[in-house]
Amino acid sequence: TIRKSLDYCLPATYFTKKELYKIHSAALNRGLSATGIVRTLDRSICYGPLKFQGLGIQDPYVKQGIEHIKMILQHGHISNIPGKLLTYTIEGTMLEAGLTGNLFDHDFDKYGQLATTSWIKATWKFLWEYNIALNINPVEPSLLRIRDKTLIYEIIERGP
Repeated sequence: TIRKSLDYCLPATYFTKKELYKIHSAALNRGLSATGIVRTLDRSICYGPLKFQGLGIQDPYVKQGIEHIKMILQHGHISNIPGKLLTYTIEGTMLEAGLTGNLFDHDFDKYGQLATTSWIKATWKFLWEYNIALNINPVEPSLLRIRDKTLIYEIIERGP
């Protein structure tokens, strides 16, 4: 019951891995103790699949990332309120970071620092950490000439 209550809010949150593990640890410790398993059991065993002798408990950070991807895939291309909100937020993050193309194709380690902490930034980070490609068709600003590039791209690629 507690786990479902925590999972229910994951599509709307953008907690860091550390924050989610801290939130989840209280419920996990109680559940492990109640079933007679030592609560200091290594978390890789807790989150490991049953077929590899793990407990099969889903990692909350991975669950949050999957829920974010599902939201983008289900609503990102639709012109309803959630779809428009997602599209505008992605476009705003791209504009803020000075990027063009698919936001999620850009190296988060290089460009992530340019974006304000948000749901989209957390999703971008998750996709980059787990090497997941998410193809979206963003509306991007048109460049004036054929070989034009954004200033931010040139500054980061060429270095100081």
